[in-house]
Amino acid sequence: MSEFDFSAKEWAKNYFLRLEKVIKNLESSPLVDKIIFTQYKGLSDSEIDAVEADIALELSEEGDVSFKFTEYIREFYKISNGLNIIWHSNIISSEIEVKTITNASVDQFIAADYDFDGFEGNLCLLPLSHILSPYKVNVMGDLDYTGYAEDLKENNGGMLVFLDYYNTYYDTCMVLSEENSNPYLAFGEDHSAAYTDKVHCDFVTYLEHQLYTLFAVEAKSCGLTLPTSDRTYAMRDMLAEIKEPSATQYEAYVNFLNADPLALETVLKYHYEDDELGYIDIEKIKSKSAEEQKIIEGFIGIEIDELE
Repeated sequence: MSEFDFSAKEWAKNYFLRLEKVIKNLESSPLVDKIIFTQYKGLSDSEIDAVEADIALELSEEGDVSFKFTEYIREFYKISNGLNIIWHSNIISSEIEVKTITNASVDQFIAADYDFDGFEGNLCLLPLSHILSPYKVNVMGDLDYTGYAEDLKENNGGMLVFLDYYNTYYDTCMVLSEENSNPYLAFGEDHSAAYTDKVHCDFVTYLEHQLYTLFAVEAKSCGLTLPTSDRTYAMRDMLAEIKEPSATQYEAYVNFLNADPLALETVLKYHYEDDELGYIDIEKIKSKSAEEQKIIEGFIGIEIDELE
């Protein structure tokens, strides 16, 4: 199904082209009420080199190690130093300001806070230049007292850093080490207190999953999932095979995901199937037409009159 070269530079370039299409589809959907989309000014090679040098110093104060990100990560951040994609459906009310910005300053980066926790879609991909100092972009989490991070440092010489801070309860981190230029990801819960790496996943596979699931919070909390269990198991089997960057394996993974297109209604139904109804605005729903209410009832799994 894919029709492009999965080398690092071509993948990054094509990812942003596909991302633009997904954003336009979200913006045009009658089910989406508000959306924020921000790309940031990309980094130069020398700026990425400086981040890598800082990471090497963090990994070893003696300065006897080096660290390099895979070319896939470098090429992505050369296009955009982080991403903000935040959206919620038309059954939630919020004060967020709808906007689309490209080439933005990282000073405009939006990390999740409690006001965003009910939203169905949220990707807060940290600027690479700030992964060692996330407080500069207002990340509320703190990894200093996380047992998983302490074990990494003591046993493997590794380091845990925030990658996607999309919810104050859940987040996604990278595990950095001198031995691996392609960091695997760990999934946090309980306000960054507990982590698991049970779903082997790297930067490219994570970003592809995000694009496919429309950045759905429910599909990445505590590990990557899809709306059906059989697809989730099949996806995780594929992810377990991708230990190193591989154009062939990445292409197979993207083809697997897109062999079964995912509709926005399916994403919303998946979000609400565990009765995540606390953030919806009943009066807002009741102001809609009978046809629109039926659509909403279809994905929240309950009749509007039963919510009162």
